[in-house]
Amino acid sequence: MGLLDNYKGKKFAKKGYKLLKQGKYKKAIVYLDKALELNPNDSVSLYNKGVSFKRLGNYQKSLEYLNKTIEVDHKYFNAFSMKGIIFAEMEKYEEARDSFENALKINSQEATILAAMGSVMVRLKKYDEALKYFDKSLEINPNNPNVWNAKGNCLEYLERYNESLKCLDKALELDPEEFKAWYNKGLAFMMLEKDNEALKCFEESTKINPNFKPALEDREEVLKLIENKEN
Repeated sequence: MGLLDNYKGKKFAKKGYKLLKQGKYKKAIVYLDKALELNPNDSVSLYNKGVSFKRLGNYQKSLEYLNKTIEVDHKYFNAFSMKGIIFAEMEKYEEARDSFENALKINSQEATILAAMGSVMVRLKKYDEALKYFDKSLEINPNNPNVWNAKGNCLEYLERYNESLKCLDKALELDPEEFKAWYNKGLAFMMLEKDNEALKCFEESTKINPNFKPALEDREEVLKLIENKEN
């Protein structure tokens, strides 16, 4: 590729990336295609094209270009990570686990992917392994309320409800508007047969998100339990 083609390719790639960031995914693909015509082994443009297809909801095309990215660059952390995210969204949890494992071989200190791996392990019902990933994530970034919530939820599956409550309290300390943490806290109280405390948590959850169906349903359930005890 000559100097002029190299210049044009970089210009197209830059424009494609800019359009991707602006949310103009179809237009981004047009410019990324132009960049790839001039340099088919441009791993960044291959990756950005994969991301654009993902944003458009075309997971198969996205995976195709993420795989091409990895063929060109076997150490492309973000490509493995994005594959894991896509597989998780497709509920293909074993494939997601494999992709996140490959990503973490490249960078074992990425808190977001460690947490994502923990969530996949929960889906695979490997709760003890999930806890290890959540703990590693929180060692790196202890200020993420979503991960504290995820850890609390995982502990509930292990029937470690008091430990779960501590994690959920930490999540709510960091973000009092985290309605899923309020919901999970309500579940823990229900399992501990503390129905009045559970009710308060479900009500907090529904105040923040009035359309959160699980909290609405469990609020009704715990109200029935309270009424039955009073009668």
